[in-house]
Amino acid sequence: MILVTGATGLVGSHLVYQLLKKGNKIKAVKRTSSDTSNTLKVFSYYDSNAQELFNSIEWIDVDLMDVEEVETVFENITEVYHCAAMVSFAPKDKKKILKFNAEITANLVNAALLKDIKKFGMLSSVAVLDKSSDRETTENDYWKADPNVSVYGISKYRSEMEVWRGVEEGLNAVIVNPSLILGPGNWGSSSSVLFKTAHKGMPFYSTGTNGFVDVRDVAKAIIELMDKNSFGKRFILNSENWPLRKSFAEMAKNLESKQPHIALSKKLSAIYWRLEWVKSFIFGWQPTVTKETVHTAFSNTRFSNQKIKDTIGFEFIPVEKSIEEFSQFYLNDLKKS
Repeated sequence: MILVTGATGLVGSHLVYQLLKKGNKIKAVKRTSSDTSNTLKVFSYYDSNAQELFNSIEWIDVDLMDVEEVETVFENITEVYHCAAMVSFAPKDKKKILKFNAEITANLVNAALLKDIKKFGMLSSVAVLDKSSDRETTENDYWKADPNVSVYGISKYRSEMEVWRGVEEGLNAVIVNPSLILGPGNWGSSSSVLFKTAHKGMPFYSTGTNGFVDVRDVAKAIIELMDKNSFGKRFILNSENWPLRKSFAEMAKNLESKQPHIALSKKLSAIYWRLEWVKSFIFGWQPTVTKETVHTAFSNTRFSNQKIKDTIGFEFIPVEKSIEEFSQFYLNDLKKS
C-alpha cells in the first residue's frame, strides 16, 4: 500500500488519481478539517468513474506534527509520496510555516526509516534553488541565503535537508523540484488561481520570465522516478520557460478575456507589495502580492529539464496545450456554477 500526504492539494490529488489508475492501493492522510471534495473534482476532469476511484481511497485523519500518530499510519505501507506543505505569505505565519514544513518532513522521514519503507518521494519546489539570470538553473544550483528567497522557499529547503539526512541513514528517496505548476481544481487557491485572474482580465504585465509545468507531468514524473529507483537525486520538473506576459496572454486568449497591455514598473510594484504587507499584518489577510512575487515578476528565471530527460527519457506536455485544456476546464466549471 502507498501512503500519500497532501492528497487534497493540486499535485496530491493528481498524484493519487494516477496511482489509482495504475492499480495501486492508496492510504491518504489529511487534517480533520480538510475538504476532500476537491480531490473528487480533479478525478472528474479525467474519468467517468471518478466516484468509484475516489471511494477506493483510505482516508486517515492524522496530525503530521504528532510523532506517534505518524508512526501508526505506516503499518503495511511500502512507499510514501510526501506532498503536504503549508503555503502562506502572510507575515503572521512566518514562524509557523518554517516550523511546520520541516518538522512534518522530519517526522515522516523518521517513521519511514523506523518502518523500513522501501521508497520515499518528496514534492519540493524550485524555490530552494539559486536562480541564475544569465543561464538556465540546474539541480546543481544549490540554495544560498538571499533576501528575495520566500519563507516558503526556506521552509522547503529545510524540509529537503531532512530527506537528505534520511538518505544518509539509508532511505531510498527522490526529490522533485517543479517550476510554476499549471493545473485545475480549486480555482481560488494555489497556482490554479492564475486562470481565475486571467479570466477576470489582467491588464498589467511584467517583464519577467519563469518556468511552467503541467501538474499531470509533476505527478507522472515522480511516479516514474520512484518506479525506476532513481534515488538519492533531485530533478527539476519544467516544461518550458515563458515570459510572464506571454503566459497571461495565452490564458486570456483561451478564456476569451482581455489581453494584458499595461507594463508594470518596478517602482509601482514595490509600493504595492508594501501596502499589501501592511494590510496583511493588520488584518491577517493573505497578501495578493508580496516582495517575493514582485521579485519573480521581474526576474528572467529559466530552468533546465535536461537531467530528467537524460535519466528516464521524460517528455513534458507543452505549456500551450496545458493552458488550452485547463482553460476549458475552468470555463466548464463556470457554466456549472
